Amino acid sequence: EILSKEIDIYFNNVLLKGVNYNNYVFRTDENSLNRINNAIQENFLYDELTPYWISEYRIDTNLNKIPDSENSFYPIDSIQTLKFLAKTLKDHWKQCFFKRRKLLDNIIKLSKDELLNFNIAIEWDKV
Repeated sequence: EILSKEIDIYFNNVLLKGVNYNNYVFRTDENSLNRINNAIQENFLYDELTPYWISEYRIDTNLNKIPDSENSFYPIDSIQTLKFLAKTLKDHWKQCFFKRRKLLDNIIKLSKDELLNFNIAIEWDKV
């Protein structure tokens, strides 16, 4: 049970570290996914970017641009760009979710010695 919680924590940390999209790193946690989904739904009604979304998508922290920068906005020039970004975030979340699920399923089969030597980061990278 402790190892399961540690896997969940690792999963959430990976989501918070995010995924690279055009040299920016975007979080893929649930709040970030909900926010971009809301943006798409809002803009889909108009088939163009509403004033709130014209030109920029807010990134969660000032350190998310590669290399580190004070710029905390990502330029959005179309709904299509917003959708590509959303797909990238969703795909990363799904990949992480399935890794998490596989690790949780596999630890049930491990011996006590294997559990004691279990390294989440190493096993995560193997999946």
